[in-house]
Amino acid sequence: NTPDNFAGEINFTITGTTTETVSGDSVTHDTKDVSILVTPDAADGNMSNPQVVATEDLWATIDFESAFTTTDQGSLTEGQEVLESITLSATDLTAKDVILRVDGIEVDLTTNPPPTLTFTPDQTIEIMYDEDKRHSDDDV
Repeated sequence: NTPDNFAGEINFTITGTTTETVSGDSVTHDTKDVSILVTPDAADGNMSNPQVVATEDLWATIDFESAFTTTDQGSLTEGQEVLESITLSATDLTAKDVILRVDGIEVDLTTNPPPTLTFTPDQTIEIMYDEDKRHSDDDV
């Protein structure tokens, strides 16, 4: 028996025996190795749209971990499936006139940024309008 939520490799051997139904003659065949690879299924996790209420001119924290839910057993941080990473598009953020701060340090999105930025759920991710748009009434 494999445990619930098992993913990994199961190895065992089999030896087959065939028997003629009329004569009853039988032969035992050579032992063969069997290997079964059980792949994980993380499809029952769901990432909803994290809603953030921001106050003008203040950094707004995005709690990606609270937007992640799973039907797998265990808590969100210790269960079988957990939120592993968050990927943001630098181009999308700058196009929306948003500046980014991670763990209290502002991320430079203007000087040759990578196309995507990847973070872990335990990092504090904050956003705010840049100076040009800070006093605008437009949505991000």
